[in-house]
Amino acid sequence: MDIAIKISYYGEPLDDFTISELHGISEFKEELDKSYKTFVHQKTDGFGSGFYELAIELLSDISLKEFIEFVVGGVAYDLIKSGSRRLILKPFYAAYSKLKEKNSNVDISRLDFSFNDSTISIYKIFKNSIFEELENILLGLQINYNNLYLQGVEKPYQIDIPIFKNPNGTHNIDYRCKLSFDETIKEIGKEDYYKFWGSFYQFKGRFYVYDYKNQVLTTNEYFTEELYWEKVQTM
Repeated sequence: MDIAIKISYYGEPLDDFTISELHGISEFKEELDKSYKTFVHQKTDGFGSGFYELAIELLSDISLKEFIEFVVGGVAYDLIKSGSRRLILKPFYAAYSKLKEKNSNVDISRLDFSFNDSTISIYKIFKNSIFEELENILLGLQINYNNLYLQGVEKPYQIDIPIFKNPNGTHNIDYRCKLSFDETIKEIGKEDYYKFWGSFYQFKGRFYVYDYKNQVLTTNEYFTEELYWEKVQTM
């Protein structure tokens, strides 16, 4: 098996100290098991927060560069193959579509691609945004990948898609990821996937802003949500 998929989601806590399940979640896992090594992790925070949202991680033994080389012409939805290694996305989409039919409000809050050298994290910015925009995002990644090398040498270790300008530069933060709560950015649309991306470089130890429209890696830094709240709490 060349790829594993890990899915976690919040369920509503019940009086008997069990957690409610999404309709058809067992069938969803069985369908995924045909193509992936599948792990489904259910959890609760006591309030049933984000019940219909799935956090998904696809883990593969290929490199990010290998992945980029095969993301062209929509092939990512069918089969990405390098020798005996493969990354198939089509079975996931088929199973997820069936799950959505049984749970109209189900959505993907975050989709991670974890390769043997890098990780791509794509975040939900509006309802069904990842499901609807994934192909365009991956094709955009293929077009922009070479520009993401730091000084043309160091490849990105983590890519965050998208990031945003922080309104009014509050807390002395100019760029950041979208917040999962208390978000102050208004009128977010699909075009925001193609304005700014974030890229972390492990040797430099810094988070840099990639200007998607101008296809240039800037010297501006950005904050992940975790780093954003850490800074806010210390002010």
